[in-house]
Amino acid sequence: MNEPDAALESIDFSYLDQLRSLQREDGPNIAVSVIQIFLKNAPGHISTLRELARSADYVGAGRMAHKIKSTALNVGAKKLVSYLTLLEAASEADPRSIDWNAITGSVESEFAVVKNLLLPVMNADGQ
Repeated sequence: MNEPDAALESIDFSYLDQLRSLQREDGPNIAVSVIQIFLKNAPGHISTLRELARSADYVGAGRMAHKIKSTALNVGAKKLVSYLTLLEAASEADPRSIDWNAITGSVESEFAVVKNLLLPVMNADGQ
């Protein structure tokens, strides 16, 4: 898979376009602000998610997955959202039905991909 295909698999850039459409000429850059908040907060939340899953606190892990999912949706991180949705659903239905370690690992890996895709967007939009 080439880089543009990987980007399209990970991020729906129309979410960022929607944020840009809300931009006022004299206001702060909304898309950049949302990306910055996501990139600042997600690593700590993902770490907490990992620890909650390790300690078998599936209710807490599901809540944290929901929290991360909400901010990931704002930047269009659709593949990351799919992993988080799976964790959240499992926490509510049958926590033992999934491999929490593997899926939280996928969350961590996908966040790294998303971060690498968002940084150039943030830098370009911030100019």
